[in-house]
Amino acid sequence: MITKLRGRIGIFYPWGNLETLPCLRDAAMLLVNSGYTVEFYTLHEDDFPLPDFRQERITVITDHPGVFTQAGVKLPRWTFGRGGRPYSWFITKCCRPLWRQFFFERELCRRHAALPYKCFIGMDPEGLIDAAPLAKRLGIPFIFWSLELRFAEDSLTKRQRTLKTQEIQISRQADIVIIQDKWRAKAIIEENGFNPAKIMLVPNSPIGKARRAPGNYIREQLGIPPNRKIVLCAGTIRWWAMSQEIVEAANSWPENYILVMHSRQRSYTYGSEYVKKIVEMADPQHVIVTFHPTSSEEYRSLVDSADIGLALYNPFLPMSSAKPDRNLEFMGFSSGKLAAYLHCGLPVIVNQSTGPKELINEYHCGICVTQLSEISNALGTILKHYDEYSANACRCFNERLEFSQYFIKVIKWLEE
Repeated sequence: MITKLRGRIGIFYPWGNLETLPCLRDAAMLLVNSGYTVEFYTLHEDDFPLPDFRQERITVITDHPGVFTQAGVKLPRWTFGRGGRPYSWFITKCCRPLWRQFFFERELCRRHAALPYKCFIGMDPEGLIDAAPLAKRLGIPFIFWSLELRFAEDSLTKRQRTLKTQEIQISRQADIVIIQDKWRAKAIIEENGFNPAKIMLVPNSPIGKARRAPGNYIREQLGIPPNRKIVLCAGTIRWWAMSQEIVEAANSWPENYILVMHSRQRSYTYGSEYVKKIVEMADPQHVIVTFHPTSSEEYRSLVDSADIGLALYNPFLPMSSAKPDRNLEFMGFSSGKLAAYLHCGLPVIVNQSTGPKELINEYHCGICVTQLSEISNALGTILKHYDEYSANACRCFNERLEFSQYFIKVIKWLEE
């Protein structure tokens, strides 16, 4: 048991879905087990579950007005005038910089004096831009952790171009760069001009050995009888997740299958028109669309209770087929739901995305389809050889995706 604290780690994650990201949650737990105190600076969104680590050495600080310059921090009540009109320009241009300089930075300095920060971690450019100058202020290293690939030539707006320029300039100064896999590493090295020696590969996946432990979470929650096989498509309901196409295909599947399309967001108000259309077109005899915020523990129970997992991605923007979104084209090991399926020993069905396709071909833990009409036959093939596919899913996860075998290199770097 560790009795002496090694220092603080500050993680800047400027979005509200921290509880849904296994790599960040489990990174925090590994850091605590190695003797560090972890502080998350993040946002809160009503549509997502609040993070709950049940660990006194992990602190989650949400919507602090002195932290982020690029994220949508909620404004305090006193910033609203009559009629609900916020004085957003005044707050953004004047109050936040002053608050940052005179309160937040001094607060960090006091904490640093009490128990020194070992490093700051900036997630994607929005987190990096704020973490890096604070790290320099304290004279500590900083890490750039890339979750989403962004390319200068794909930046359409002035804000996107500015953000990408800042990312390139600041990320080159980072002590190390974390990204999920070799395909995405190659892309970001070429795009940002990194020294390859800085790169550390860490997949978006959970800790722990894979196992198959079937449960009844979904059946009990949704009233699904035991004679129907549950095909799970978890995650955000979006065009790039091929949600509409999957529902259309599932409407004609044989009666012994039912598709559960699960969103960890609280409602479908986020991107409502697309999601509303999917809800309306889903045949309730074949498809259940559910919006239920689950904790990380509940989420594993949910995946355990499915039989087969779907992880399909469309890299082409709607109404366009000329140029793919390379963040989706090079999916690699960034798919949280694919890692969750394999962690629970679920056989999977994927399409031609780089990364998932290679795992299927190497480990035979599922089937790779080229068209969604092929899913129905793929389901039948998997059920005929279910135990073999499931065992291969566990082996695939343990050998290629289990989180701690990768993140231990980051911890060793901190210790050195």
